[in-house]
Amino acid sequence: MVCGGLALPIICWALSTIRLIFTVTMAVVVVIDPSLIVLESKWKWICGLILALGTVIDSLLAILLITYLKLAQRTTENKR
Repeated sequence: MVCGGLALPIICWALSTIRLIFTVTMAVVVVIDPSLIVLESKWKWICGLILALGTVIDSLLAILLITYLKLAQRTTENKR
């Protein structure tokens, strides 16, 4: 199910797209108003969200890769 399904890759793509949108938004905000005080007061939540999304995406991809490699290893061992 993990190897053949498209649900988890689509979730990863969606989360990556959301992260990209927030990162571009943050870059635009910094270019428009580079004040650190304004950045911390108004946009601190978006920085945390970008970091959290990155952690979730990387963890999910690592778990999927490990699962895929374990299934591939079992398949190879069964063919011998």
